[in-house]
Formats: sequence, C-alpha cells, structure tokens
Amino acid sequence: MFFDRPTLVRSARVAPLAGAFLLLAAAPPPLRPPSDDVLREATALVEAMKTSERGPYRRIAWFCNDGTVQPPVPYACRDRGGGRQHAEYSTDRERLAELGFPVGTIFAALPWTEVWEPERRHLRLRQLVLERYLVAADDGWVLRQARWYRGRVQIEDEESAGRDLLIQLLARTDWVRSDFLLAREATRAIPHHGGEDRTRLLRRLAEDIARIDSAFQPLRIKIHTSPEPKDAASVRDWTSAARKRGVADDVVAQADSLITVIESLYSDQGRAERLAQYRRRLARSKSDRELATRLAALEGAPLAARLPQLAGLLRDLRRTVEASTDGERNVRLLDLSLELESLLVADAFTRLSAESASRSDLAELARVLADGTYGVGLLSEGERDEVTTALAALPPDGSTSSEAWLEAARVLRRTGTWSLGAVRWTFAEPLAQWGALEPKATRFPDDLLRSSPALALGEVTRAFVADAESVAGTPHRVFETAAPNLVGLNPGVAVGRLRVADPDEVGNVARDEIVVLRRTVSELSPVAGILTLSEGNLLSHIQILARNLGIPNALLSRDAGARVTAADGDSVLLAVSSAGSVVLERWADVPDSLRNALTR
Repeated sequence: MFFDRPTLVRSARVAPLAGAFLLLAAAPPPLRPPSDDVLREATALVEAMKTSERGPYRRIAWFCNDGTVQPPVPYACRDRGGGRQHAEYSTDRERLAELGFPVGTIFAALPWTEVWEPERRHLRLRQLVLERYLVAADDGWVLRQARWYRGRVQIEDEESAGRDLLIQLLARTDWVRSDFLLAREATRAIPHHGGEDRTRLLRRLAEDIARIDSAFQPLRIKIHTSPEPKDAASVRDWTSAARKRGVADDVVAQADSLITVIESLYSDQGRAERLAQYRRRLARSKSDRELATRLAALEGAPLAARLPQLAGLLRDLRRTVEASTDGERNVRLLDLSLELESLLVADAFTRLSAESASRSDLAELARVLADGTYGVGLLSEGERDEVTTALAALPPDGSTSSEAWLEAARVLRRTGTWSLGAVRWTFAEPLAQWGALEPKATRFPDDLLRSSPALALGEVTRAFVADAESVAGTPHRVFETAAPNLVGLNPGVAVGRLRVADPDEVGNVARDEIVVLRRTVSELSPVAGILTLSEGNLLSHIQILARNLGIPNALLSRDAGARVTAADGDSVLLAVSSAGSVVLERWADVPDSLRNALTR
C-alpha cells in the first residue's frame, strides 16, 4: 500500500517516517508455476527416484554411433562405429521431462539442439544449472541412491561431452555478451575437467554439518557470513569436542574436509599452489602469457595490493571472454575466473576481519569489490560505473561531505538489488518452475550470491552506510528515542505484534507479527516485518527472504536490541525508508492521524 507524503508529516514527531512511504515500485508479477495436477504427478515421480537404487535410469547400455542401443557386453559397439556406455533414462524420467523437469542429465547423451534453444532463452541450459545445484545441495536429490549405480556414467565421457558443449556455447560471442552470468554459471555446472568451486563447497559442508549437529550452528553462521582463516582452528576445536560427545564418524570426517577447504582458500601455501597451476597452463598459450604474468604478480603480494589485482583480473577476464570467438580459450579463462572469484572473496573477508577500515579504505574496498562483482556477471557495466562515479565524488582525504557520502551510500545499497535481479532475470523460468516442485531450488540465488564478491560488497556497504548516516545525522528512532547505528535493509511499513523468536520458533510465527531474530535462520514464513540482531549484510539470507517477500527489515544495534526485546508482545509500527532511516514505535504512541492513514 502507498501513502501520500503530506498526510505523513502533519506531526513533527513522526517526520522521520515520511521517507518510509516512498516505497519501491511493484515488481512484475511472478511467472506462472506448473498446475497442481502437474506438480502432484511430478512430485510423486521425484520422490520415487530419490529412494530408487537406479533413480531416473532404467538400465546400463551401449549407445553406438550407428544409432543402435546394445546390451552392456564388452565391445558391443566395435563393429558399429564405436559408441559410449552409460545409463538409459527410465520411462518415469521421460515422463518427468515431458512435464517440464528433465533430471538426471547424462551429458554424453545430451544433443546440442536440446541445449541451444534461443526461442526459449535457452531454458534447458538454465535448468541444467539448477539441476546440478539441487544434486549438490540436496544429498544427490533424484540421484540420492543412484549415485552408487555402477556404470550410470563414465566420467571421462561426461567431461569430454561437457567440454565440447562448453566450447560450442562459449564461441558464440553475441550470446556470451548478452548472457554472461549464464555462460559463467554453465561453466561452473557442466563437467569438463575444470576447477573446483571451493567457496560453495565451504558453505555446503558447513550447512550439512549444522543440519546434523545443532552445536555447529554458530560456526555455520560465522562461516556463511564472515569467513576468515581462523575458522579452521574453530572447526578443529569443534571436532575435538564432537568426538568426545560421540558425534558420528562421517560427520567428523565432513568437518575434517571443511578444515581442508578453509586452509586451501586462506593459507598462503594453498593459494600459491593453485595460482602456480593456472599460471603454468596460461603460459603455454601465447595469447594468455600476459595473464600468466599478472598471476605471477599475485604470488607473495601483500593483501592490500592483491585485492585490486584480483578484482581487475576478474573484470578483464569478463571483457576478454565477451569479445573472443575462441570457445576453447574461453573455457580456460572462465575456469580461471571461477578460481579467482574464490580467492577474491577469501581475501575480502580477511581484510574485513582486520582492524577497522578508515572512510577512504571503505570507499576503495567498495570500488574494488564492485569491479569484482561486475567481473563475475552480477553487475552490468553501467551499474559498476554508477558505483565508481559515486565513489569518485567523495573527498579524497576522507573528510566529511554528507551529501556525497549519502549519495555513495545510496548507490551502494542498490548493488544488492542489482545482483539479486541479475540472478532472478537469468534463471527466472526454472526458478519459478523447479521451485514449485522442489522448495530447495529457491535457495539457488542465495547460494550463488553468498559465494560471490557481492557478499563482501554487501558487508562493506553495511559499514559504509552506517558511517555515512553518522556523518549526515540520518534519523533513526526506537520508542521515541534517537537510536544511532541502525541499518535499514529493506524498505516498507508494517504494523503488528512484536515477537522475539528463537530459531526453533520461526515456523510458528504469524503473518501479522513483526519478528525479532536473535540470529539468522534458514527458513522463515511470511511475516509483517523483520528486525535482526545478528546479520546486517544486504545479501544475508534473512535479507534475501525479506526482499523476495517485500517485508520491511532492519538491523538493530546492541543497545536498541535490548530495548526492543524488552517490548516483546507489544503492538508496534515499523517503518524503514528507502533512504535507510528506521523508526519503531509502540502503536499506542503513534499519532491518531497516522494511525487512521495506516488502517484505512
């Protein structure tokens, strides 16, 4: 609902509320999900596949180059022009594909014409990315038992077919330039003997452990929101205690794997080994020797110098790939881009965990991370330039110029929306379709964004905005008292009962409640408003939930949080303006004129 500004400023006491009603324009209507009949049938097929030892497959067979299918006996295709051996899709899988959900993809059996379909915005390719995400994030999903079905795929054939597919895709310059994020995510998802996605592996291991043992939950939150080198020691401490508590050996083994991933991302030795490996590959190609030299400059460089170098490499790799018709080279460069993304995210959080940054430091770090976020396809060139222009207008000595500071903060706030918008636009149809079938699919944007430089940019933005508001004196108020250091995350206005909820209570909150969360949760029902005490990143999971559902959301300071939690059960008004100011008032203290306007 929208309100007219003059109505809101009749009382000077509620003037800070005025901006909260200048809400974002309504988003376009959601895509139409599959019908109930389709979902019922598809859900039954998927659930059966999860428990079947063959999953979406019928049998193992030879697929010969003469078009025949032969039984799995040695040399079945020798006199038929050769061929490949892999699983054959079951009739249930074929029916599921007819319903719009092609699962259990075998790349050795995937024809080019099924992937290259510009008339449908390459829907099958976008579905592939989401399918691979579900398999990785949901314990195999439809392959839960079939992962152990011997012979279902031959990894060499899968990687060879995947590489051929990527080379064809990435040679199409016009498509890569117009759909860079999809091209890059396809490179991440399609098997081709490329690199390993350590940043996402880090998040998934932490999430899997916390799902089994709730004692790991604080560490999961820490690793998901602000990872840093010392997390390896924290996981070791947890592992020692877990063994004494009798936690299952396989869970402890996952924790050991998590320690290895943390060290590979953050240790100097792990970084040097991976950079040297890529440098040697690039040095073999004359066209890539300059890149090899730039990688060599990263080895041993101090953190302050390495961050802009990494972001600059990501930026230039995007521009190179978008201009090149050499599909094979583009596969190589996007593999490097994925590796450098992991290093940039790790370095950015190492920098953020160090001593407090000055205003000039924050501005420079924001510029660097905007470059990196553009480089991975989450910002357009125009969006990146808008950030760069706003930051360039700041006084070079970091002195307080409230107008320039607030303008830069305003632009930086938008980067979270821009990044989320890029993911939603790219994967709109499969998210609407597959999300209706499997709710875990809706977590894909969260997973992508929070493994990217956009997460670190969101953390810098939070600190930048808080400082900008302190410079400009942006008004925040909690129960008729000024409350500095609040952060308005998602604009909107809500009236409801204040509810302080523990994580295990969020499934029982009511739609008309304004919920105070002591720490982040993985799921949350629609509510009237959200106040968070633990996480203020523009790309925190709670914030993405709030933005998806159009829920006003704000981060409370420690002092304000104590006052708010003491008001548990009171009826309140929460207003978050598009400029970031936050007002929380008891409903009984809201002027009658405003109450009437809100309840009309």
